[in-house]
Amino acid sequence: MTMKSYPIVPGIIQLKSNVEYIPTFQLGEVLEPKLERDNCLVKVKFKVSDRIDVLTQNLTHIAGSLYKLNGENAVYRVHQLIRFKCLDKIKLQILLRNLETNPELIVNKLYYRFLRFPIHDWLTPGHHLMNVIHAKLLLNGMGFAHCASIFDDAHGGIMLFGSPNVGKTLTAFLSVIEHGFKMISEDITLIDRKGYIYSCPYTLTYFRNKLVINELFKRRYLSNKDIIKTNVLNFMERISIISSFAPRPPRVSKIITALPFKDRAPVKSIIFLARTKSTIKEIKTLDEGEAMKLASFFNRVEFDYYRDPLILAYSLYSPEYHPDKLLN
Repeated sequence: MTMKSYPIVPGIIQLKSNVEYIPTFQLGEVLEPKLERDNCLVKVKFKVSDRIDVLTQNLTHIAGSLYKLNGENAVYRVHQLIRFKCLDKIKLQILLRNLETNPELIVNKLYYRFLRFPIHDWLTPGHHLMNVIHAKLLLNGMGFAHCASIFDDAHGGIMLFGSPNVGKTLTAFLSVIEHGFKMISEDITLIDRKGYIYSCPYTLTYFRNKLVINELFKRRYLSNKDIIKTNVLNFMERISIISSFAPRPPRVSKIITALPFKDRAPVKSIIFLARTKSTIKEIKTLDEGEAMKLASFFNRVEFDYYRDPLILAYSLYSPEYHPDKLLN
């Protein structure tokens, strides 16, 4: 399988992968190759291999199923699914190397096909990949925020936070199609220390919201086939045991080409969306301390890079990736 380059966040994150579909990868499960600049801040490789050939004598045991690969900046994890000698090749394998420079995450085909939802502390390949990218960004003065974001000239960049299913994607989407805003991100936004936000355009939460799906269909951004596919996908994803057989989501490029997007903007406002049983709409002003606490809470709920087993094991040899440093 040929490695192709994918601009996950244009100009900032470049992913090279030999597969174009990475289930549960929050920045974009269906990858779309495009020309991209070589001077991206973070370059990551993701590879699916038939197997990962590792000699036992080259391993130092860390804990449980985790090992240090001797002579390399690498952590290896393996789990034997069936404990019979004649079936010793049936195992889950994952390898993380070169986290300090250009990280590379390799999984064997069984891991890629089988693990579509977390089992204990075994995370999906897409989940691990997201955590690796997030950890790398944090050490470069950037990080992800679990929020939608929009822009217009009068208001600047606006970040929309809220609990899951509160309506962040729908609010951002309607602001763009009905009120003339530009979309920055609909689910996850990249932010730097200078207060600039950056677009993560390939997220797929559009396809998890029935109201957004209906609006997309009305405007002919989605076909009948896309609607059927998203309905089947959303149903199957609710049942973990059959989620591995769910169809791929539609390509998000159908939306990106139809909506006005803004790649980068300074943050001018932060809005927290909340549901209430009252019919009266209320707007409250928060001070900076309250706002930061709320934003931090939503991020801790959504992102768990600080307890990813591979990153924790790696931090034993590269202390800069210790959770205490990543969280500060």
